[in-house]
Amino acid sequence: MEITGTDIKARLAKCNLTKIWLLNQLNKRGIKISVTTLSLILSESYSNKEKSSLVIAEAAEIISKYENAMGDS
Repeated sequence: MEITGTDIKARLAKCNLTKIWLLNQLNKRGIKISVTTLSLILSESYSNKEKSSLVIAEAAEIISKYENAMGDS
């Protein structure tokens, strides 16, 4: 099953995390994007599908690590 921006947004909300938190985590991993770009990717409106896929995959991994650390899932 492919993870979507909607999935990422739902998981952020479930963990009470913000897009800014996610943006900072992505920046720590070397993915430098603006909050506007992140919003477009999560709303599935960003035109560069390759970059969107990369960001969503990294976001899913980041949130999974957070969920595991917090004993959530």
